[in-house]
Amino acid sequence: MGHIISTSKMLSTIFTKLVNSLKQDLFESWCCLCNEKHHNRIPFCSACLNDLPWTPDPAALADALEVLPDNAVTTLFDYQFPVNTMLRQFKYQGQMQWGENLCALVKHRAGACFPDHFADLDIIIPAPLSRKRLGMRGFNQSEVIAKAVSGLLDIPVGYGCCLKIKDTTAQAELDRAGRQSNLVNAFKITNRGKAMIAGRHLLVVDDVTTTGTTLKTLKDLLMDSGARQVSGFCLAHTPPPLEKNRITSLP
Repeated sequence: MGHIISTSKMLSTIFTKLVNSLKQDLFESWCCLCNEKHHNRIPFCSACLNDLPWTPDPAALADALEVLPDNAVTTLFDYQFPVNTMLRQFKYQGQMQWGENLCALVKHRAGACFPDHFADLDIIIPAPLSRKRLGMRGFNQSEVIAKAVSGLLDIPVGYGCCLKIKDTTAQAELDRAGRQSNLVNAFKITNRGKAMIAGRHLLVVDDVTTTGTTLKTLKDLLMDSGARQVSGFCLAHTPPPLEKNRITSLP
């Protein structure tokens, strides 16, 4: 009898070790930043995750920007290396893998991205690109991020609700006053969009914000078009002293 119990325990131990080994093999991957092997379910090792420029207090961005009331805008990162470089490789070089990696980080930190007061969101509105810019780039980076947020929160994306009807100078090339004048009459809400957003709580999604001009411009337009409330999520925020930060070294 004791022999049977001993054999059973031995088989159980072997089975447990086999399962653990299979789990390690299944989840084994290489970090997209340092190329070290890891077993996380996102493409970053723990060391690189800890070193990313996470925004210390995401909800405090509303106070810093003063563009949306009641802490209704949040962000995930300060726009510093390596996040700035990942975004630039994704946005300007069309390296979609970096976009997927950044979206994985949004899902990883969902609680920080979308606090409790975002619980009654109805529709996600990606910041639109002009037809010319979209044709040159081939994709809208804000739509890619919005799609990830949509899957995370189970909220639809309002594709085609808001259009950018004026091809403007890139906001990153302008000072605060220039950014404000640059977006005058730049956006339009479609008739379909007006019907979709009426009485709804909207989440505007953009990749990077500095002064919050794009968020404010879209918020004012959406509220004037019948939205009940507008909140905002930006992947990264550029504090003014860091606007010139353009480190570009990635593995």
